[in-house]
Amino acid sequence: MKTVFHALFLCAWIALFAVSTGWATPIELSYDESAREYYVNMYKKETYELTLTSEDVANGITSFMVYDDGGKNGNYGDDCDGTLVMTAPEGYTFRIAGSYVGENYDTDVLSIYDGNINGNKLFSKYGSSFTVGPFVSNSGVLSVSYTSDGGVNDRGFDLKVLLVSKLDDDGSGYHAVVPVAGDGNAVIPEGATAVKVYDNGGADGNYSDNSDASFTLYGPCRSLIRG
Repeated sequence: MKTVFHALFLCAWIALFAVSTGWATPIELSYDESAREYYVNMYKKETYELTLTSEDVANGITSFMVYDDGGKNGNYGDDCDGTLVMTAPEGYTFRIAGSYVGENYDTDVLSIYDGNINGNKLFSKYGSSFTVGPFVSNSGVLSVSYTSDGGVNDRGFDLKVLLVSKLDDDGSGYHAVVPVAGDGNAVIPEGATAVKVYDNGGADGNYSDNSDASFTLYGPCRSLIRG
């Protein structure tokens, strides 16, 4: 009996170690030419890891879609138990929002975590139809996990993930600089009580001629919703 106990304990420890140290299969974004958007389809089983780099940002990747294993237009499969762990580039984090259409069974559950699946649970819900988020990762790592039974299936989830900048602290507080052109964004760090927003000239310079930009500040979101 003691030998069996030790064997079971070792297996449980290995499983926990695998989750906590990132034993995951790497996965990359795909591109939908007709929709002009990047996306990733989750797999039915196991844990997959999507890691974005500063090179991806330089190449124009600012957002992407996350779909269940049925993809954009198909239904999710039977007996799903998969996890997608996403890591943002240095200086960035993620904002996620979307929708879900499924069956009202407590075995078909969508969960979102700040960090890996051992991190802070931002969202966990089942139901026939509901809105997801928006939620912001404070850690720069965001995980989506989905389980389903072997019964009736439906369209599943469409989640949009947006890359957002982390604000800088110059020693006197957090601040953001609006770009000269285009759309900018940033997430307010958890615990911040004030944020300074400057034009493209920064704290001491003048703004540029012909400036035409928008800037969005996102607040930290750590609320938990249960179905």
